[in-house]
Amino acid sequence: MESLITTLLMTVLFFLAQQTYRNFQLTIYNETIQQTLTLQLKMAKNLASIKKRAITLCGSFDGKSCIQAEDYKWRGWLLFFDEDATFIPVQTEILYYQAPSSLYEKGFYLQTTTNIGGGINFRVHREYAYGMARSLPNGRIKLCYRENNLRSLKEPSHYTFVINVYGYFRIVKEKGAC
Repeated sequence: MESLITTLLMTVLFFLAQQTYRNFQLTIYNETIQQTLTLQLKMAKNLASIKKRAITLCGSFDGKSCIQAEDYKWRGWLLFFDEDATFIPVQTEILYYQAPSSLYEKGFYLQTTTNIGGGINFRVHREYAYGMARSLPNGRIKLCYRENNLRSLKEPSHYTFVINVYGYFRIVKEKGAC
């Protein structure tokens, strides 16, 4: 009888610990992706000024091309030099690629607003970043959980990168799902 109670108690504790560990993993990975995207946005803005070359950040599935402008869910992203703001990367000009295997397959994706769905082009001494309409003060990129991750979180939250027309951004942590 004692063995049965001990086994039952150990099983309950194991399942509680497993859920806590899963939430801890999701939180750490969420913070890691947020930091990576923060560094990429800062690098794009600063490197465009230092190198005096335009840089584009766009969603990508394969690391070779940008997704369509109408697709607002990025499963990965691509950062590359793009002088003419064509949003067509040349392999030798790619600076960084965040693969879907390290983002979407881990249960995350980026959701953008319509004005930056196709990406953002950072340019030196340009009044407005490409893709940012003059009438829209901000574009947003949200770091979202996929539905399978939401079920395991007690209180979901997400980061929102609010990017202004000049390419500067701020990060807001919002409660709830995207």
